[in-house]
Amino acid sequence: MLEDRGHSVDIAATGEEGLALFASSTYDVIAVDYLLPGMNGIDVCRKLLADDPELPIVMVTGAGDQNLMIEALDLGVSQYVVKDDQSVYLKLLPSVIENLSRRTTANRQLRLAEETRQDTMEQAKKLEEARSLFDTLSNAAPIGIFYSDNDGIAQYVNEALAAVTGHTVEELTGEPWHSKIHPEDRNTVTDNWLENVHSEEDWNIEFRFLRSDGTVAWVSGHASPQISADGKVIGHVGTIMDITGRKNREAGLERRIGERSRELDFQKTALDEHAIVSTTNIKGDIVQVNEKFCEISGYTRDELIGQNHRMLKSGEHSIEFYRDLWGTITSGRPWHGEIKNNKKDGGHYWVKATIVPFPDENGNLFQYVSIRTDITERKQAEAALLQSKAMAEEASLAKSRFLSSMSHELRTPLNAILGFAQILEMNNEKTLSKSQMEHVDHIMSGGNHLLELINKVLDLTKIESGKTVLSIEPVQINELCLECLSLIDYQAKHRGLRIKREPGTHISISTDCTLLKQILINLLSNAVKYNREDGSITLSCAMTPDNQIKITVTDTGKGIARNDQDKLFEPFDRLGKEASTIEGTGIGLTICKKLTEVLGGRIGVESEVGKGSTFWIVIPDKETAENSG
Repeated sequence: MLEDRGHSVDIAATGEEGLALFASSTYDVIAVDYLLPGMNGIDVCRKLLADDPELPIVMVTGAGDQNLMIEALDLGVSQYVVKDDQSVYLKLLPSVIENLSRRTTANRQLRLAEETRQDTMEQAKKLEEARSLFDTLSNAAPIGIFYSDNDGIAQYVNEALAAVTGHTVEELTGEPWHSKIHPEDRNTVTDNWLENVHSEEDWNIEFRFLRSDGTVAWVSGHASPQISADGKVIGHVGTIMDITGRKNREAGLERRIGERSRELDFQKTALDEHAIVSTTNIKGDIVQVNEKFCEISGYTRDELIGQNHRMLKSGEHSIEFYRDLWGTITSGRPWHGEIKNNKKDGGHYWVKATIVPFPDENGNLFQYVSIRTDITERKQAEAALLQSKAMAEEASLAKSRFLSSMSHELRTPLNAILGFAQILEMNNEKTLSKSQMEHVDHIMSGGNHLLELINKVLDLTKIESGKTVLSIEPVQINELCLECLSLIDYQAKHRGLRIKREPGTHISISTDCTLLKQILINLLSNAVKYNREDGSITLSCAMTPDNQIKITVTDTGKGIARNDQDKLFEPFDRLGKEASTIEGTGIGLTICKKLTEVLGGRIGVESEVGKGSTFWIVIPDKETAENSG
C-alpha cells in the first residue's frame, strides 16, 4: 500500500537485518513489529533510538498489552499500532506512516533551515571577525594598502596610506587616486596604469604624491590583479611604500656626486693647466695624455697613445736610474725624481716627476699615473749658475794668486820703508827736529797700517784658497779667554775701558786653538776700537744645550743700525768709519766669519744704536762632532 502511494519501502525479516539496513541508508519512518526472530521489537527500537533519538518509529504488535505500549512510548517510539482481527490497522498504518513522514520531512527542513541560519550567522561572524582582523592588521601595517577597481577608484585604503599621501581615508576612498599624484608625474603614472590595468602582470612604479599641505611624498607603488572565476581582471590589490627619505638621500648623494664631479673637473682643469699628465699600463704603454704633455713633447695625442714611454728617453740617465724607478713603482710605492726627456724635434726638456701606481679591486697594479712639472728653465739656470760658479771660483783663485803675489811684492819694499823710518827714529848721532819726527811717525803709522792690511789680505787669501790646515787639540776656554784679554789690556786701559770677565765653568773643547784665539782677539780689538771713552767690555762663555761653546763679546759703543748689520761681515766695508780717526782694514770681521766657519761654527751680532753691540760665536767640539757623526 505504501508503494502504491509513491513511497519506497525496504523490508527486513529480522531485527538484525533491519539494523543493518538502517546503518546503510536513511529512512523517514521505520515500522517495527514486536515479535521478531532473534530479538524483539523493543530491543530493535532501543538500538535505533540510541543512534538517533528523534527517529520516527511505529511499533506494530498484536501480542502486546498496555504495559508494552507504555514501555514503547517511554522508550521514544512515535506511534503504537495494535493489530486487530478485522485488519483495520492495515488501513490505519499507511496514514500513520505518512503523517510521521510528513512531520519528519517538515522537522528536517526546519532543522536544516536552522542549521543553515546558524551556519550563515557563524560565517557572518567569522567574516566580521576576519574583516576586523584585516582592518587591524592593515592599519597597523607600516605601508599603505589599497584595493581599487579597474577605473582606478579606491574601494579601500588603510590609515598608513592616508598618512603617506597626506590625505584622509575619506578623501582617498571612492575617489580616483590619480588626482592626488604630483602633476609632473600624473600622466606617466596614469598611462602606466592604463597599460597594465587589464593585464595579469604586477604593476610597479615610483612616483610622487602631492600632499594636502603642499609637500611632496615619494612612494613606491605595487599592485597585483584580482582575477574573477571566469578569468577576468576585476580589480587590483596593492601597496604604497613611503620612499621620501631614500629619494632625499639619493638626491643628496647625486648632488654631492655632482659637486664632487665638478670639483674634480676643476682640479683636473687646474692640473692640466699646470702639470704634464700621462697614464700608462703596467708595461709602460701610454694610454692617456693631457694637452700639456703634447705641447711640451711636440707629439700629437694619436702619436703618443699606444707607444711605450721609453720613446722619450734622452740617454741622460743610467740603467740603475731606471731600475730604481721601476723597482719603486712595481712595489706599489710612488716614485719622485727628475727626468730628462726628448722632444719630437730632437730637443729635450726636464721634468720633476711623481709616478703613482694604482691597484685594481683585487690589489693588483694595473696602471701608473705620472704628474710632471716642467723644470727646463730651472735646469738651464742651474747649469748657467754652475758655469758662473766655476768662472767665479776661477776668478777668485786668480784673485787670490794675484793678491798673494802682490802682497809679497808689496811687503818687501814696505819693510824697507819701515826699516829706514826706524833707523831715522832711533838715530842717536843726529837728533831729528820735532817736524821731522812727526813725519817719521806718519811714515811708521802708515807703514804699519799698510803692513797690517797686507797681512790680513794674506790671511783672507789663505782661508779662501782652502789651504787652512786645522790643528785640533783640547783647549781650555777660560785660559784662552784670559790670555786674549791680557793682549788687549794695555789698549783698553789706555782708553779708560773696564774689562769684565763673567764667571764661567772650566770648559774644555777640542778645536784649533790658534784660529779660535785669532777670532777672539779680532772681536776684542774691535770692542776696544769702537767703544766709547770710559766704557766697558764684557767677555762671557757658556755651553749650549747641544754641547757647543758660545763666546760673547759685548761693548758699550755707539751700536750698529739694523740695516747695516748684514754688511758687517763683507770685506772692506767699514760702514762709514773710513773717514774716522779709528784705524782699520775692513776685513777683520770677514776673517772672523770665515775662520768660524772653518771651525764648523757660526757667528752673529746683536746691536742697538746708542747702547752697544754684542758679537757671538758658537764653536762645536770637534771630537764630539766626529764621534756622533
